[in-house]
Amino acid sequence: MPRLKVKRCGLAEHCRRVCLVAPRHPESFWSLQGTVDLMGAKTLVPNSALATLIALTPSDAGVEFVLGDENVSAVDLDLPCDLVAITRSLLTELVKWNRAQTRPLSFSTQITVQVADDEELLRLFADALFRVLFVGVETPRRECLEEVHKVRNLDRPLEERLRAISRFGIVPFLGLIVGFDGDDLSVFDEMYSFIDETASPVAGISMLNAPRHTPLYQRLSREGRLAGDDFSGEWQLETNIAPKQMTREELARGYWELFARVYDPERFDERLQRWLSTGSTTARGATRPGRWTCRRCG
Repeated sequence: MPRLKVKRCGLAEHCRRVCLVAPRHPESFWSLQGTVDLMGAKTLVPNSALATLIALTPSDAGVEFVLGDENVSAVDLDLPCDLVAITRSLLTELVKWNRAQTRPLSFSTQITVQVADDEELLRLFADALFRVLFVGVETPRRECLEEVHKVRNLDRPLEERLRAISRFGIVPFLGLIVGFDGDDLSVFDEMYSFIDETASPVAGISMLNAPRHTPLYQRLSREGRLAGDDFSGEWQLETNIAPKQMTREELARGYWELFARVYDPERFDERLQRWLSTGSTTARGATRPGRWTCRRCG
């Protein structure tokens, strides 16, 4: 049975247990499991996260925090494992709490694009005043998604999923990357067309990089396609890989030209107006974000 890190907060005789469980994620091009192995740890959840929760917990709360890892299933903890059900429950309570506030809060989060397949969940996100959902689209190219093992993005057309999110008045913040092995010089026009056709107002576009200890780093190292080990974590300014179907200079130039086109003021405004025309009407009568009234004002 694995040993769990436990920290008890407060002076209550019987503490309520809060379990922070970090399952092992499937390997993908961005997986940092190698870093975890290097550190001799079993989970990517940092101790700082546990420390932050402890610091925010009132001294008299009587809470016991338990930090588990991917082997936590071997421990006899009566935990539900339906993460979607848990998310629905949390959002339902958040809606109730937010509606009771004199000044309701708005939120944003990062989530899988598969959220678009669950209309009930989208309605809850909208009712809870989630204004933005960052979704890792990565690329509209099927062969590139297969290359990086993001097959879950292929279950349904990405365009349909993004429009489904937008219909609830939630901005889909697209996470996109250029420089995959399947990318040639035509990818920049294709990426722009995808952003424009989906009327996505905001997109975070990055050049592919290979952080150390990732599967991508190891593969490119074997292939002799690493341009250096000086990746600083800045995905927008440089790359440490040698692309397969273009030069590093062509990748950088295509990236900056794409970025300039996406955020050209006139093009951005036109795209935003189109998004507003679709995102302002929430699907099937769900509560539209921003329609609540202040309890103090009535």
